[in-house]
Amino acid sequence: MKQDWTGTSGEVGSKQCWDSESDEVGAGCQEIKTVEENKHLETILTFTRPQPSEGGATVDLVAKDGGTEVTWGMTGPMPYPMNIITLMMNMEEM
Repeated sequence: MKQDWTGTSGEVGSKQCWDSESDEVGAGCQEIKTVEENKHLETILTFTRPQPSEGGATVDLVAKDGGTEVTWGMTGPMPYPMNIITLMMNMEEM
C-alpha cells in the first residue's frame, strides 16, 4: 500500500492519503479540519476507490474518573433504503 502525508502532523490541513491494490482498502485521503487540543478532532474522509464517497469523522475526549472517555463518530449521506434498515441494526454488534 502506498501512503503519503502532507502538512504538519496534528494540525488543521494535514492530510494522510493511501492507495492499496486491495479493493477492501481502496484509495482515499483523510484531512484534519478542526483541532481543539485534548478535546475534539474533526476530519473529512474522501474515498476515491472502489466507491467514490465523502464523509466526516470526529473524536471527542472528556476527562472522566481518572481517565479519558473517547467518543468516535462518523457522518455522511446514507441513501434510502439503508437509512431505514440501519435503524433496526445494532451497531455495537458490528
